[in-house]
Amino acid sequence: MNSTAFIAPMSVYYIGVFLEQLFFGFGLSQKVQLINEERIRLSRQNEEMNKNMNTKLQEKLRKKEKEIAKALKEVQETRVEKLKLNYEKQINELKLYSLRSQMNPHFIFNALNSIRSALIENDQKRAIHYLSQFSSLLRQVLDSSKNDLISLDQELQIIDKYVQVENTRFSDEIDYSRQKLDKNIAQIKIPPLILQPLVENAIWHGLAPLNEKTKELRIYFDEQEERLIIEDNGIGLQQAKNKRQRRKIKRESLGIDNIKERLVYFNREYEKNYALRFLQKENNTGTKAIIQF
Repeated sequence: MNSTAFIAPMSVYYIGVFLEQLFFGFGLSQKVQLINEERIRLSRQNEEMNKNMNTKLQEKLRKKEKEIAKALKEVQETRVEKLKLNYEKQINELKLYSLRSQMNPHFIFNALNSIRSALIENDQKRAIHYLSQFSSLLRQVLDSSKNDLISLDQELQIIDKYVQVENTRFSDEIDYSRQKLDKNIAQIKIPPLILQPLVENAIWHGLAPLNEKTKELRIYFDEQEERLIIEDNGIGLQQAKNKRQRRKIKRESLGIDNIKERLVYFNREYEKNYALRFLQKENNTGTKAIIQF
């Protein structure tokens, strides 16, 4: 057998094996390259996803931080506002208490002065009667002074007692009448002793200067206008003002200023709109003091 003939098939075999390995290596290399490219693509995609997720998380975090900061600010503002309101309330209460404390001694002094006058005149019977009335009045005044608010009916009961005490000094010359209030109106809340200075002014600056004329004092409620009216038939606003100026009396103006200031604090505290004003009656025949509710 010819050796050349034997070598040719073997060469073809080895060439085939070589080519097979060559193609296999090339295919494997392509596969590895594709795998690497896919890995790189997935890695980049993962990085992009992570980047987007981090961006979204940061946005959510910033939004949450803003919400928390806003909530904390609102809580702080609410807390400050509550503290401010509580502080203002305490200040108003102290001012109201101070004004009321100023009024009570002044009121008691006037009543005691009337009793003193009866004792100086050596009228023991009148003094004892006066003292009895004053003691009853004083109990009501002290009871009312313990409260920030009392009903209009309670206040007018005090006024009834006060007029009785003063009328004793005037030898019952004052013709006093008071309208009976409707149940709902009677329960209107007001600061205690807010009406007493008005009645005191009507008696001492309106009625007292009258000579022979009958002294009339009326208290009634105008339901249509929602106002309480204290009306006298005295000398009127202008004459009373002139007399005070000549005698340099400041007590009435202080009492009226006191009432107006108390109403300011009362309105602020209880969100009301109460007001005080005075009207001169026709032909200077007296004065109307009006509390508007």
